[in-house]
Amino acid sequence: MSAETVPASIPEPPEQEERPGLRSLLLTLQRLSSLVQDREEYDDEFLAPTEAAYNAAWEILAEAAILCRAPTPPGSPAPLGDGGLVVEFNQASRAIRLMMPASVEGAYLYCRGLDEKAVQPATGTDLARLLARMAEA
Repeated sequence: MSAETVPASIPEPPEQEERPGLRSLLLTLQRLSSLVQDREEYDDEFLAPTEAAYNAAWEILAEAAILCRAPTPPGSPAPLGDGGLVVEFNQASRAIRLMMPASVEGAYLYCRGLDEKAVQPATGTDLARLLARMAEA
């Protein structure tokens, strides 16, 4: 992934935060950027996330940040080693994972502790909805 594809900075949330989950989702975007900037972690056997996986995850998280009105925990992105990545949100015994394959095809949201188990394809709208449900539970 080239340095040009990584956004230079993440905007700060407004002082009067109308969306309590916005700060957490912006922190998640910062963590995602850090994940792909540290190239020393990766080699021929443990691959960095692909540009396609990074961009698709970024778009889903950015859309969720705009839509989500509930307080949310920050997500923890991690490489899968095959060019894909996962972003996990945990709260108590509940979890939501954004599973992003290297090719982006087949991306889905996996849920633990909620009524739904998996949502495919993954979208920012569905991630915002699930994060709101996780906050309510």
